[in-house]
Amino acid sequence: MTQKNKYIKLFSTCIPVKGAIRSVICDIERRKITFIPNELYSLISEFDKLSFHELLTFYGENNKVIVTEYLDFLLNNEYIFLCAKPELKKFPKIDLTYHTPSVLTNAIIELSYNGNNYLERIIGQLEQLQCSVLEIRIQDTISKQQFELLLKSFDRTLIKELFVVCLDPEIPLDEVKNLFLKYPRLSNVTFTEAENDEVIIDIEQGIFEIVYTKNQAQLPRCCGTFPKYSFDTNLTFFSEAQNFNTCLNKKISIDVFGNVKNCPSMTKIYGNIEKDSLLDIINNTEITMFWSINKDKIKVCQDCEFRYVCMDCRAYLESPTDTYSKPLKCGYNPYTGEWEEWYENPLKRKQWELYNLTM
Repeated sequence: MTQKNKYIKLFSTCIPVKGAIRSVICDIERRKITFIPNELYSLISEFDKLSFHELLTFYGENNKVIVTEYLDFLLNNEYIFLCAKPELKKFPKIDLTYHTPSVLTNAIIELSYNGNNYLERIIGQLEQLQCSVLEIRIQDTISKQQFELLLKSFDRTLIKELFVVCLDPEIPLDEVKNLFLKYPRLSNVTFTEAENDEVIIDIEQGIFEIVYTKNQAQLPRCCGTFPKYSFDTNLTFFSEAQNFNTCLNKKISIDVFGNVKNCPSMTKIYGNIEKDSLLDIINNTEITMFWSINKDKIKVCQDCEFRYVCMDCRAYLESPTDTYSKPLKCGYNPYTGEWEEWYENPLKRKQWELYNLTM
């Protein structure tokens, strides 16, 4: 069989996503994003329908050079391969159904060692809901002993990843590293109000991250930022983004007073851990409404080529009264392909002041 009679097949892990003025190929195996013109996106949609020769004929002699260049680009970057028509069915599209047995997948807990500390009461409930990722935000200074007792409380639990944000207790760096080795669930520690800004990533003894920042903890108003080209291209995230909100799906937060919310930056309270169980709150309130607001439902985001690899925010919106409004702190415009610092946009000043945000 000659090449012209073969069909062009896109690798199942290379998924094109169309935007307003350009498209991307999300390579969820090699975890990278490649820009392509919308014309190439349209060409890709014909791959399973037409052979190589039929494709060139379909687009006409005038477009033969550009179509050939497009195909060479895809072949050279290993996004496509050639096969016979009967073989097409042997290469089905990847299943993008999001699967998880957990009622909750992640949670944020605010603690105060000088006030309310609901941790002991919460751990068992998180276990019941099969929560696997937990971020703990400590509002006051703790000692090394308190820090270690905190980490020890998650031994033999279902928590797989633990993130801690707290004031810098001035624990020597070597001792902090030893805590990561002793408590492998610990993935990241962020020390605020430190003397210097520094990020330490260690992949030799185990992958972990230690962050020192001179900034004060600006919680909860620091949520919802969108760094330029900061995307997540793994299969789990991409699959979840097809039908669910990438920030709020299967997530809850508990503030220092025990109030249960969608996230620390949102004001709606659905219950309190002192009198309500987390399971009852999830089953009996509208807290789950936000879980299914994916980017295809959000204004502007629905036209963005990055919509399946980008985190979302429902706490700070361009139109605060519209649940489906674009995130306020996103500076990308999918209709121009340009980025800007969101707080420099004069059209966002009013909302910025309304939310009482500071930079």
